[in-house]
Amino acid sequence: MTASKSQRIVIVGGGISGLSIAVRLVQAGLPVTLVEGSELGFGASTRNQGWLYSGAWFAPENPLLAAQCYRSLQQTLFFCPECVEPDQSGMFYVISKKSTRPDKWSLVWTNASIPFDPIPIDTFLGELPHWNPDNVHKVWELPDRAIRTDILLRRLMEVADDRGVEFRTGTPIAGLMRSGSHVQGVVTTNGEEIPARLVILATGGETGLWSEASVEAPGDQPSYQLVNLKTHLLAIPHQLSPRPFCVLDRGGFNHIPHTGKSIFGSNHWEVVSRPDDVQAEKEEIQRILDLIHQLLPSWSFSKNEIIDWAGTTVQAMHVE
Repeated sequence: MTASKSQRIVIVGGGISGLSIAVRLVQAGLPVTLVEGSELGFGASTRNQGWLYSGAWFAPENPLLAAQCYRSLQQTLFFCPECVEPDQSGMFYVISKKSTRPDKWSLVWTNASIPFDPIPIDTFLGELPHWNPDNVHKVWELPDRAIRTDILLRRLMEVADDRGVEFRTGTPIAGLMRSGSHVQGVVTTNGEEIPARLVILATGGETGLWSEASVEAPGDQPSYQLVNLKTHLLAIPHQLSPRPFCVLDRGGFNHIPHTGKSIFGSNHWEVVSRPDDVQAEKEEIQRILDLIHQLLPSWSFSKNEIIDWAGTTVQAMHVE
């Protein structure tokens, strides 16, 4: 690229988010430098459960985000169809309680233009024979997919490199270059300044750059507050079924199948004080196990086989 170094866009973080942004920007003809403290695809992207969202879960609270998720799913499948786990269809979205209104969900999916098809309960139980039949009252199939994040990462790296993204791996960032309230680049831990017309943070919250980026100008009232959120996952080295599912009225309890294993999680996020708090908590893991035993009572596995972990994210919460 021949553009001035100060005209480039710097992306901090070489995971799925950072690489995806880099590919889109460089395809638009913009000069991009991607800076990663270790190696590409390291960190949170390697702990991702591999759920390619349709946006259906977010639709009641944020239909715009839901619609964007569905468009992103379509673009991802077009960009890297080989990343989808083989021999899979879409995700079952399940209502497990009689008291839950199905039309609440079908209406918001329609409004967000997310396709869905009703599935007979007998078909659902045929694919998930361990399911307690008393805990299923409505099922739809939606276009969510279980994906291989390693394959998606490799494809993103290849395209980014081919299109001319400048990679700076092994380059931890110490802070941001500022002029007043404007960010003008980044500073590495070695003291090197990398100027940029725009800096995009695509890192985990534990880097500390998020709090630095959110500094308000003197006298300004903050419009948002950064909040650290933590969630938990567990893996069992037996595949329950090749079918992913999400239980809408059980806190988003979900199953993402991969070759030879099943990953379970929930959409339960707890507020934590530190972004580097990734220690798995026994109570949260037990919450997931209790749901497995309740909904899949005849599926047996040993607790000694379970692998559990936690991850954090940072959200900007609007301040009234």
